[in-house]
Amino acid sequence: MVEVFSIAILDYTPMEMKYSESRVKDILVSAMRESVPRDYIVATDYIRCFRDGMPERKYDMMVIAGSMLPTDEPSRNLDIALEQINGVIHDVPTLGICFGLHAIALLAGNSSRMISDFEIGPKEVLLFSDIEGVGKCGDTLLFPVNHFYKIRNESGALDILAISSGGIQIADATKHFGGNPVMGVQFHPEFAATSDGWKLFRRVYARAVEDILNGEYAGVSLEPVLRILDKEVLSRLKEIAPEPQRLIGNRLGDAGKAAVSDLLMSPFHNIDFRKKLLGKIESERDYDKTQRNCRAILQYFVKRAIEAKNARKTARSEPEARFDTPHGTQLELSDLKGKAGEDAAYRAEVRKIFKRCRESGKNAEKPTWRKPLRQMKIAL
Repeated sequence: MVEVFSIAILDYTPMEMKYSESRVKDILVSAMRESVPRDYIVATDYIRCFRDGMPERKYDMMVIAGSMLPTDEPSRNLDIALEQINGVIHDVPTLGICFGLHAIALLAGNSSRMISDFEIGPKEVLLFSDIEGVGKCGDTLLFPVNHFYKIRNESGALDILAISSGGIQIADATKHFGGNPVMGVQFHPEFAATSDGWKLFRRVYARAVEDILNGEYAGVSLEPVLRILDKEVLSRLKEIAPEPQRLIGNRLGDAGKAAVSDLLMSPFHNIDFRKKLLGKIESERDYDKTQRNCRAILQYFVKRAIEAKNARKTARSEPEARFDTPHGTQLELSDLKGKAGEDAAYRAEVRKIFKRCRESGKNAEKPTWRKPLRQMKIAL
């Protein structure tokens, strides 16, 4: 008999904010359906929680979707969201995406704050722990990011599984929630798990770049965009604009504007276009790498949720079935202490760690990243 695996996708976007609800719903539902093994029938409910409230039925897994709801200061909407999530997160395996990670962190006694430079585009993330089917401790993987906020881990309740220059990217809160599988990711796996998601992500990225160039965001620089460009692309951009930051608000001619746009959009161009742009052939597009990583992280958590479902079925006579967080080797973070440093100082420390991990990858017999990272003194 084929079993049903039920998933609730919770959307906490405030009702007054306009966005393409149907398209976001289709992308999230499709990404989750693709992540569940074929021997299950997948039943998904997409719920606008501020309109519909929390469902009464019990699900096998819950996904807290991304939202534009600010998390760095109290609000009535945030209080409602946290109260609703807290009512089910102890019993239902929960994956938080972007806003969902922040909700998990806040419920675990931590805080959320705005970062000085937002992150957007395909971003390298460093794994701090083995994650089955995703990667090994010390690997750097590409994920699609789009966020203005980062979480802190003041309470120490989170197991940090991955970081980037913009803060914690994957955190596990299974232990804090009594053994029920709970994990959050800062990035958006749904943006790359399907081709439709990638098209939407490209539109979001293009709109952000256009708004920055037009000076729509006061105080926001091009730095987050410049960081993800290839060295060859950045070099070509500086031939057009020696000081790229001065492109903001600058009226370029049609030819110059088109050339700058092509270069800034290069992370999303296909192989043929990038060959024409850079004069080289790449082994594979960033999207191919990013898609594999996003599908892997979703499949990893779905597998944990299925294991929890099966464990509950075989342990109904016991008071409660609890599940340990299934991670292997983990980088030590015991020496991270003190208050959070400035974002620039944090990014500098993370760059050192990325360099150290890459160097260790060249000499597999000396995996230095498995030792405590005692040089990192900026608190997460």
